[in-house]
Amino acid sequence: MNDEKDKEEAAYLLLLEFYQNVDEIFLGYFISLTAPQAWRPKLDQYAEEYKGLWVTEIGLNDQEAEKRVEDANHMFGDGVFRAHTTTSKLRKILSPGVFEDLQAKNAIKLIYDSWESTYRPQLEKLVGQKIQGDIWGDLRHLRNSIAHRDSKGVDEINKAKLIKNFIPGQKITLTQEVMAQIQIEIENWYTEFQFKYRTNPKSGSLIARIDIPSGRARTFGLGDLKHAIRVFGIGRSKNSSNSQPSED
Repeated sequence: MNDEKDKEEAAYLLLLEFYQNVDEIFLGYFISLTAPQAWRPKLDQYAEEYKGLWVTEIGLNDQEAEKRVEDANHMFGDGVFRAHTTTSKLRKILSPGVFEDLQAKNAIKLIYDSWESTYRPQLEKLVGQKIQGDIWGDLRHLRNSIAHRDSKGVDEINKAKLIKNFIPGQKITLTQEVMAQIQIEIENWYTEFQFKYRTNPKSGSLIARIDIPSGRARTFGLGDLKHAIRVFGIGRSKNSSNSQPSED
């Protein structure tokens, strides 16, 4: 096997590893969205029970009992992990939108940092050129806003090309809709990357491998090759002219 093909296979496997990591991060994010739904009712039930107890047994008025509930200390743990907090802090984290936003921002930092520090440098070395993508520029601005500006948009965020939901100085909140948009744009970039760096599909290329004769590119469940080329405006290489997409 020649050196170029070895590099191509290594690039494919590295890209696949990155995608699987990204997929797991998004999976963890979406699964975590169910946690507040389970804990909010329990917290409300707990607060009402203890408020009632302090009113009837100790004789506190409603306002005093409510303050006692909000200031109450809690320790959550499983024998190894322990977290100390108060009812008011729990209410803040579990309030609609807050927990989801926190998890989304953690996901963005994990995805971008792993791409920039690990996968991008290795892929650039394998393909022999700089790898770019609008989504990575947008995520860089988001990540810097989150990590360095207390989640307020950096000045560069108005240069975003795909995720145009935010402006400089504005408090950034990552809703489920924005996260879904980010996920789609990462998938689109991945598909474009595969088409850009593929060689002849019949040469055994692992990048953007095509299942012949169906002609469907197995990339994030997107449509057939013809549809993907039309959507992304990607020209097909001369070497791929023998492989025709299916007509659905």
